[in-house]
Amino acid sequence: MSEIVQLTNLQLTPVMEFEPFDYKDESRQSPTGDWTDEVANAYWHGSLSDAGLSHLRSITTRSWHVAIVQLSRSDLDIALTRKLKQYGREAFDEESCIAFAGGLALFARELASPIEPECCGDLSDHTGWLDAAAYRSEQWNTLWIGHPWLSVQYINNRLILSEPHEDNTPQGKWSIDPNELELALAPAIDQLQLLCDTVENALESLPCVGNRKTIAKILAGFISV
Repeated sequence: MSEIVQLTNLQLTPVMEFEPFDYKDESRQSPTGDWTDEVANAYWHGSLSDAGLSHLRSITTRSWHVAIVQLSRSDLDIALTRKLKQYGREAFDEESCIAFAGGLALFARELASPIEPECCGDLSDHTGWLDAAAYRSEQWNTLWIGHPWLSVQYINNRLILSEPHEDNTPQGKWSIDPNELELALAPAIDQLQLLCDTVENALESLPCVGNRKTIAKILAGFISV
């Protein structure tokens, strides 16, 4: 078993996923051959540029995640319009609406790159981090960030995070102070609330069926459906 690394200077950053296929022009072809970092980044930036989002920057190399603090009202207008297109619907509604893809990315001094949300992760997954901060059992418990996911256990006043996994037994990889994690969550939740407020305003100019405030809370991850 590899040595467990103690993480310090924790920062949880809410991020939204900007998948290039949802934003690129139909004429833009996916790269062929080896997807080097340079090729992958160029394709992602080019795809977002097609939609007028060339100014956005991902949180790390080869990532599709953008910190929500980067996003302006006009950026969210574009993201909401594209999301409505993904639904194949004419209006947002409370029944079919789901949270923006993404979640919380964990940064720490000892990490060369952040622990990012995985496939199928979304902004509502902040609740899993809240539960993890309060977790006090030596039994492994799922910390959903998408798949593969993390697991968490509590040993000697520390939270042990596993490496990302799916069907295999969790293997401890990182150790964090639950109090520091709780402190890192507070500004992350504040950022999500600001996003929710901005989304609610943006929905005023988009077709909606139902309560816009409720739909905004769903999109920002505060209501799970």
